[in-house]
Amino acid sequence: MVVSNASPISLWAHPQIQDAMWVRFDPGRIRVALNSSLREIILTAGLKERGALGNAHAGSYDPEELRDAAQRHGAYLLSHLNLVDGSTSLSGKVVQITPPTSIGQADTTYCQFELEYPMNPPWPSDILFSQNMLTEWPYGPSMPWDISYIVQAKPFDSPDTETRLLGFEEPLILPTGLESGPAKPPTGRNWVLFEEYVRHGIDHILGGVDHLFFLAALVIATAGLWEMAEVILAFTLAHTLTLTLSVLGIIRIPPSVVEPLIALSIIVVAIDNMIYPGKAHSRLRLVVAFGFGLVHGLGFAGGVLSSMSGLSGSGLWAALTGFTLGIEIGNQAVAIPLFLLLAVGRRFLTQTRQQSLVISGSVLIACGGIYFLVVALKQQLFR
Repeated sequence: MVVSNASPISLWAHPQIQDAMWVRFDPGRIRVALNSSLREIILTAGLKERGALGNAHAGSYDPEELRDAAQRHGAYLLSHLNLVDGSTSLSGKVVQITPPTSIGQADTTYCQFELEYPMNPPWPSDILFSQNMLTEWPYGPSMPWDISYIVQAKPFDSPDTETRLLGFEEPLILPTGLESGPAKPPTGRNWVLFEEYVRHGIDHILGGVDHLFFLAALVIATAGLWEMAEVILAFTLAHTLTLTLSVLGIIRIPPSVVEPLIALSIIVVAIDNMIYPGKAHSRLRLVVAFGFGLVHGLGFAGGVLSSMSGLSGSGLWAALTGFTLGIEIGNQAVAIPLFLLLAVGRRFLTQTRQQSLVISGSVLIACGGIYFLVVALKQQLFR
């Protein structure tokens, strides 16, 4: 089974890993190939992570040690990737493991695993895929790992390959092309992609604690609805612009630059709240929201660059539009309830106590920003 060697993507502050998966349906079997980063193998197989110096040299992992760890990870994949035919779970086996050609960073060095799932006739018209990878290992306090797969599926005897997303708790139904009788009418692929990327955008925001901290820093100091609308609009326009430009390949900035800047944006806005708790409506606040929104858009793009790389034309725009909409739904799902909660509280507080509330909340947000900055800088030291 010949597949591409696209590297997985990992985002530090909101720990997402996107791996590639290829699925091919044949009479009697389903063939699955997927990439797993060294980061995942370190977690699941107990492989000891080497430091920055060790990662700088190919062969820093003993080949036999890595081979044993990869075999254990293969068994882990089989137990956490679920294929269901109707009501029957299919049992698979690992048929081949391709080790990395060289050892580099844990997030971008990967093994490829080829799995095979035998099927008995009559052949099913579709198969349900689900996965719950890395749920046993939290990334940090209240920060679970978020693993998703960019799936390229090829039904039997079909020249077309369909690109889909397989996330945690988001089962995916793929047609096999093996059913007898008249072929099913094709579904609207772009609409399916749009729906999947809307969910992906929402999950990206709700799982991105750093983005939520920044959003809270913007909202906590706004006293009026119009003030909040202006600030959120500036932030939305900015991150939509850089997200689009990044996905289209016009702007690309590495996570090593983007992640510390996102953490810094939290700290800057929180400190601004502490120094000027009543100036949320100022022009400077709009400039800050827009400027750092540009940075956050690059962070959002990191969650979809790999998955959108195989899309073009209307499919690309459907995915990009869906993801952008999902990001905004996630933003508003946090901003509006937070604003309303604060608005109710202000009705019972004096002006002095309101400002004290803003300052206290901003101190906590700034501490969160400092934590994310330390994590981002630490990641650079060990890469």
